[in-house]
Amino acid sequence: MGGTTEYEMDIKGFYEFDNGGTLDTTIRRITSLLEFPLDVTIGGFSGIAHPIEDPNKWTISLKYLTNLSNPNNKMTDKDWDEIVTKFPYMLWSDTESDAEMSMTILDLEARFRIVQKSHMDISIIAGGRYQKIDQKMFGIDGWQKSFNDSLNVYNETAGIFTGYDGINGLNYQIEFKQFKIGLQNDIYLSNKITSQIKLLFAPASFEDIDDHVLRKKLSTANGDGNGYITGFNLRYETGNSKFSFIQLSTLYNYYISYGTQIQEWYGDDPSSDEDDTGNVSQPVPHTVISKQYVISLQIGIEF
Repeated sequence: MGGTTEYEMDIKGFYEFDNGGTLDTTIRRITSLLEFPLDVTIGGFSGIAHPIEDPNKWTISLKYLTNLSNPNNKMTDKDWDEIVTKFPYMLWSDTESDAEMSMTILDLEARFRIVQKSHMDISIIAGGRYQKIDQKMFGIDGWQKSFNDSLNVYNETAGIFTGYDGINGLNYQIEFKQFKIGLQNDIYLSNKITSQIKLLFAPASFEDIDDHVLRKKLSTANGDGNGYITGFNLRYETGNSKFSFIQLSTLYNYYISYGTQIQEWYGDDPSSDEDDTGNVSQPVPHTVISKQYVISLQIGIEF
C-alpha cells in the first residue's frame, strides 16, 4: 500500500502591530500542512458469497485488512506565514519525523449484474468502507525560523532541531467512513482469464485527533467530502475449477473532505511566552486529503 493522508489549516485574519507608536491593522495568513505516510505492507482476509449456478450474477464480499509494517517514508510538517506590508507568504518551518502506524480497514461490497453479453458483463456496485489509522511520530529533523516580535518579521537565520531523537512528539488518529456506488465491467478474455474495471463514487466523512505532545495541544476535527475509487483486476482461474484462482489487483482511492478543527491546550506550550493551559481556539478551517493505492496478488479458493 502507498500514498499519504494530509491535513491543512489555512487561516486568514486581521493582525495588529505597533507602527512607530501607532497601532495599525493589516492582514495575516497562516498555513500549516502535515503529511502522514501510508507506504506499508498490508495483509488480511476476505469472504465472498455468490450463487453456485451463476457466480457472476451477484456477489457480496467482506474484506478485513491491516498493516504488517511501519511506513518507510517520514511524516512532514510545513508552516507558512504572511503579514501584508511586512513580508510575503513564506515557508518558516520545515520538519520531518519517523512514523509508527496501526491501521484497520473493513470493506463491504455488493455487486449485481445489470448487463450480460457473451464476452462481457456490466454490474452495479454499492457498499461501504471504514478505515482507522493511528500514527505515532518520533524524533524531529529540520529547521525553523524564529519570529521577531518587535520588527514583526522572521529572523533570517533558521534554527536546526537537535536533541529530539527517539522522542514522541506527535500522535495522530483519523477515521474515514465511506459510502460507495458505481459500476464494474467484466471482460472475458478467455475461458480462464477475466479482466475487471471498476469506477466508484465514494463520499466520505472523517474524524481526527492530533496530539502535539511536546506543545501539550490537542486538536480535534471532523468533516465531510467526496472521493472516488478506481480499480483493475486480472484474474486467472487455475485447474478445472472456476473457484480456484490467481488475481492481480490495483486500487486507487482519493478523497477530500472539509471541516473545522478545535485546538485545546492541556498544559503550558513551551513555544509561547504565556501559560496556555486551558486555552481553547475558535474553529479553524481544516482540509483532509487522502491518496491511497494498493497493488496486491491474491491466490485463493472460493466456496
